[in-house]
Amino acid sequence: MSRRQVLAYRAALHGFTGAPHDALLDLGVQDSPVGSAALALSARGLPERGLTTVWSFRGAPHRHRSSDLKALAQALWPLSDADARARLGGLGPTLRKAGRDAVSAIRETAEAVAGLLTDGMAKGDLSAGVTRRIDEAYSFWCRGCAATHVHDQLLRLSALHGGARIEEPTPLTFGRIPTWPGVPEAPKGTERLLLAYLTLHGPATQADAAAFLGTTGPRVTGVWPEGLHAVGKTWLPESRVAAYESAEPARFVRLVPPSDPYLQMRDRPLLVPDERHRKALWPILGAPGAVVMDGDVVGLWRAKKSGKRLALTVTPFGKVRKNDVEEDAARVAEVRGAPSFEVSYDG
Repeated sequence: MSRRQVLAYRAALHGFTGAPHDALLDLGVQDSPVGSAALALSARGLPERGLTTVWSFRGAPHRHRSSDLKALAQALWPLSDADARARLGGLGPTLRKAGRDAVSAIRETAEAVAGLLTDGMAKGDLSAGVTRRIDEAYSFWCRGCAATHVHDQLLRLSALHGGARIEEPTPLTFGRIPTWPGVPEAPKGTERLLLAYLTLHGPATQADAAAFLGTTGPRVTGVWPEGLHAVGKTWLPESRVAAYESAEPARFVRLVPPSDPYLQMRDRPLLVPDERHRKALWPILGAPGAVVMDGDVVGLWRAKKSGKRLALTVTPFGKVRKNDVEEDAARVAEVRGAPSFEVSYDG
């Protein structure tokens, strides 16, 4: 397995050189910070119609096909109590110490969402209403809000199961997903999500695919897909082996936003070998966008809009094709609603 081969394969499936593979939208497109999804879709020539924003993978907002939401909720339902605790992060050990079942916590919270959700409901109202309906062990004192409310990650992981969609990102408001069948009874179809990850971001390990779902490798062993081909210590669907082996680097430059699908692969050292560059690309707060050239991440970019003008600042890691950068910057400016733009280089 060579880095060159992996990136050539992934870049093609991500749609930088043609139509993206279905696996891209099978996993949705993350929209944080707000507006990222629109930039990511435009980088691949994909329309925004037919998509709905929900809290899905790892509790983050993603744009998914509206027709996929019911199956997605079933596929994201926890596989076990241990899996649910892993997905809940810091709340998981707290629930265990309190003698509470994590799956039950998600179910109770999802049912509370389903029972009170109305169209145009503000997040604060949703959170307050859910808090009144659930076990007090699922809430905590929030210094920032100066109130006791449901743990945020618990609400994020439960909202889709309760039939909630994001109507507006700012201020954050929710609405009901039409004809919602109710809270899932059991997980169904998780292996399809794992297969989509291995297709789009493969070859990859079981731990990589599990981490995308917000859990750990051992938790998904029971639903690990069949029909996989080993590439060293990683896996690729057998149906994708020929495409992988024949993949060749293509010439392109895209300015992709923070949380772009291309930046969602879990083997970050393969995508960005230099540790200093990884720290700059994935800081704890305030992540920049990435300049992707021929499959390689070759720099960072940030933008600031002033009136009708968008100013983009590019920080190269090495050589970049400036003419191609400025050509794609025009697309970014159009999506951001800026009639004019300028590109400057830092370093």
